[in-house]
Amino acid sequence: MKKVYLKAYLKRNLGDDLFLKILCERYNCSFIINNNPRIKYKGFCNNLTSNNSLIIYSIYKLLSMFFQDYNFLEKRIARKCDLMVTIGGSIFIENSAQSQEQLKRICDIYNLKIDKLILGANFGPYKTKEFKQVIEQKIFNNCIDISFRDNYSYKLFSSLANVRSNPDIIFSLNINKLTLKNEKKVVISVINCKNRDIDSKMYENKIVELIKYFDSEEYETVLMSFCQYEGDEEAIENIFDKIKYEKFKKNISKYFYRNDIDQALEVLAKSSIIVGSRFHANILGLKMKKIIVPIAYSDKTVNALNDLGYKGKIYDARNLNCFVLNDEFKKNLKYKCDVSNVVFESEKHFEKLDSILPRRRKNGK
Repeated sequence: MKKVYLKAYLKRNLGDDLFLKILCERYNCSFIINNNPRIKYKGFCNNLTSNNSLIIYSIYKLLSMFFQDYNFLEKRIARKCDLMVTIGGSIFIENSAQSQEQLKRICDIYNLKIDKLILGANFGPYKTKEFKQVIEQKIFNNCIDISFRDNYSYKLFSSLANVRSNPDIIFSLNINKLTLKNEKKVVISVINCKNRDIDSKMYENKIVELIKYFDSEEYETVLMSFCQYEGDEEAIENIFDKIKYEKFKKNISKYFYRNDIDQALEVLAKSSIIVGSRFHANILGLKMKKIIVPIAYSDKTVNALNDLGYKGKIYDARNLNCFVLNDEFKKNLKYKCDVSNVVFESEKHFEKLDSILPRRRKNGK
């Protein structure tokens, strides 16, 4: 059985966990990840193996510091594998606090002499030509396949023969077992604005305003966290503090994703409207044929929805003064974007990998 070193965002974020689920369920091979043992992935998929010893993980951390090679453990694992697959969304972002040493560290793992593929990513935001050039020369030139999830990223690197673009991988998710309903319920995916260029107070007040509006229309409201690590739950608690003395007609509840993917998807499946601060709240809403209200905290949401031909209003979390609950907003609550034609296109992210790895049979074996 082939071994694949899998690079991903391993912080128990619903969107990224869905990437892992789709990938692991597709192939009959062994996927190996290098994660902090405090963030559990054991048993997540039966062909996904993770570090489960805090002692060994800590020893290798010390060795990395001693040898001044912070990819020491990662490279040791990857060298024992047949190929390396990077799957994720916003994994190539230029951070103003990023040092040249940190950038070198990001690129270092891609020098390994095994086949490397990147699936489902977008590039940016970035600020300098130097960052783009380094990523292109040190990472993209060392990969046999790069499948972006938006045309903006593709156009930046379209001169490379190994680059292409397809709709987000989550569109290929099998949702046949979900109970899709259109209850009078709205799910609001909430983000923590502390580490983003967004006014936290203004954002949370806008969510409160949305809660009051939907309650006046007699919708139940669920505030949903996609990622505990990134502070979604903290933001939801702040919002609940703001409304604790309010009187509502309908139930206002919260749902925290804590590793149960099926349960999280069922919460979304029962709604009729999804307010998406999280990128994948919007993608899942479209996939499930829901009305969505996108609140974009970065251009990745805008780029992806434009690629899909989305004609509704996209609200900008960085400029919430323009988010007014007016007639245009109410009109958008009647608009659904049909994305049924993108499922096949989304599967094309795996075209190259399908030629390398054996597929699982439909019964999962």
